[in-house]
Amino acid sequence: MTSFAGKTIFVAGAACSLGERLLPVFVDQQARVILMDQDSDRLQNMAMRAPNLIEHLPIRLLSLAQIRQLGAIWDEEPLHLLINLLPMRRQDPEHVLAGVSLALIEALHLGLKSARGAAINVVPQAHGADDIGFQMAESALRKMSAALAETDCKCAVRFHLIRPHSASDENAIVQAISWINHRDASDLTGVEIPIGSPAD
Repeated sequence: MTSFAGKTIFVAGAACSLGERLLPVFVDQQARVILMDQDSDRLQNMAMRAPNLIEHLPIRLLSLAQIRQLGAIWDEEPLHLLINLLPMRRQDPEHVLAGVSLALIEALHLGLKSARGAAINVVPQAHGADDIGFQMAESALRKMSAALAETDCKCAVRFHLIRPHSASDENAIVQAISWINHRDASDLTGVEIPIGSPAD
């Protein structure tokens, strides 16, 4: 299987249990990892596990202005994998999740293009009991991922969507990300991977 070794991986919304689960997979394979989230204390603790490989990027607010500033700083620095875990919070009361997710891809697009990289949105399957803002964001993110995969397929950047059930095993999500990484040399794009609950 293609390794994460030597790759640069950007994880947005990293301060969550899935971010914690992914981190040792990347670090064990000597990937450079950039963690972004609003929880600065948790990010700092995560980064201390391998300070030579992990950088933490705390942000006070999830704003379009901050995301665009990030893009201006990142510019064309090669980025092999962008993993968006922001939707894992399953809440979007201010209706910013879809816009911020798109802005993040736009901000880091030059870096992704430079590395012929991939962007992965991890978007939990919405249910009727979920925050209405999140239900709307889930629909928007699915459409966004499909549209990006269709329109940007000639730019060497690939777009994928992982859709876990609320009760999905996080190991299955990690395996899905590894599977996508394994195909990093192919032109495969627009893949949507649903992940059911352990009872399915």
